[in-house]
Amino acid sequence: MKSEGRYVAKTENNHVIYVTDFGADPSGKTDSTEAVIRALEQAKKLRQQDLEKGITLDFPKGVYHFYPDRAEERELYVSNTVGADPEYKNKKIGILVEDLSHITIEGNDSHFIFHGKMTVFATIRSEIIRAVTA
Repeated sequence: MKSEGRYVAKTENNHVIYVTDFGADPSGKTDSTEAVIRALEQAKKLRQQDLEKGITLDFPKGVYHFYPDRAEERELYVSNTVGADPEYKNKKIGILVEDLSHITIEGNDSHFIFHGKMTVFATIRSEIIRAVTA
């Protein structure tokens, strides 16, 4: 695997972004929300530069905490919830994949703990998203 700058590794067919390089804490002692947002922003930049290669967002095995006070917020209408009520249209989202394609979220048997009222995972204007836990 070749290094491609400080935060990205590159294989023949894939860019690999390690969330820990952006400050995510696999020890579970601190909030990883903002670090994952930064890693996803890097994924967007890579996608704009290279439309061909896949992107893997890699969570080294561990425990990751997500809190709503630092989470992204978007207007979402989720079925089977209070989504139709305009009072609840804005949702905090733990992991938001937005404007991306051909991305794999690699969990490596990690534990993801979402605190408070938030949508755990959402995709917006994205396609071919794959989540792998083991």
